[in-house]
Amino acid sequence: MDDIAKDKVPYSKVIRSQFIICVLGLLLARWQDKLNSFSGLEYILQGLLLASAMMLALLIMEKCLPFLKEAVNRDLAKYQSLIGHFSYPQLALIGILAGVSEEWLFRGFLQSWLVNLLDFEGWTPHLGIVLASICFGALHGLSWMYFLITFVMGLLFGYVYQASDSLMLVVVWHGFYDVLALCWLKKNNWQL
Repeated sequence: MDDIAKDKVPYSKVIRSQFIICVLGLLLARWQDKLNSFSGLEYILQGLLLASAMMLALLIMEKCLPFLKEAVNRDLAKYQSLIGHFSYPQLALIGILAGVSEEWLFRGFLQSWLVNLLDFEGWTPHLGIVLASICFGALHGLSWMYFLITFVMGLLFGYVYQASDSLMLVVVWHGFYDVLALCWLKKNNWQL
């Protein structure tokens, strides 16, 4: 059996882990009383627009910054070996679940908790957003470059969540972006 075949992750394992994060995020966000910000058609539309804009921005950045393309393609080869065998519907479900579970966990719970905990003069809410974004980046840290990209995305999600107080907005934004990105990458053989 070759190395790539050994690295493939079973779909059931990915879905199970996403559901575990989802339940954990749901319980912790509920504990922070942040699920009341999970409504609003306008936030769904804004999330869809922000996801589309983020995807477009990353594609433009990739064209303008060749060093970024090379570094990210190395990371994407790792993803391809792990989940490249999944179908488009499977990748779409993973993207949706990641948006829901990670935003409930990182924005609905962790960021909200840190912002309340670290209520220092002049630092609120920035320190909480930055620390939650570092944790978010670490979860995705295949490499320093991938950590940096997801850290910046975490900052964007975090500041928009803080400004809007809408968990729905960042859940839709993150989930729809992940669906777009995963399906686009599969179509392009996991290369930018």
